[in-house]
Amino acid sequence: MSEFYIYHPVMGGKRYTYRRGTCKKCWGKEQRERRKTLKYKIQCSRWQRKYFLKVKDKKWFKEKQKEINKLARIKYPKKNRTRGMLRDYVRRGKMIRLPCEVCGDVKTHGHHDDYDKPLEVRWLCVFHHRETHGLNTYTKMSC
Repeated sequence: MSEFYIYHPVMGGKRYTYRRGTCKKCWGKEQRERRKTLKYKIQCSRWQRKYFLKVKDKKWFKEKQKEINKLARIKYPKKNRTRGMLRDYVRRGKMIRLPCEVCGDVKTHGHHDDYDKPLEVRWLCVFHHRETHGLNTYTKMSC
């Protein structure tokens, strides 16, 4: 019986873990296949956004983010230095933020192909920047 999920009634906000007629192994396999679909990724990213908006002002979340950012700065000092240099140049007006190279959108991110060359930047909108890194889970309507 341990191969199957046990039924826990929905009481007091608790969820049930019972899955009808499916063992744990098959349920896991079904879930992995489901996660590969685009529709699931969109739903998942919507849920993540909803969760983020709910917890972003909580003290524990801010402390956790500070710790993660600190570790990233230590782990990738060259990346951090390069981004900081670009941010300073844009803020001081020595470098101008251009529209997206692909679609012409004015809200852009600076993308470094090589962190050894901090001022060689490709200006890309959020969609095309994520596409460059292979992170897109949705399609842009205007392109």
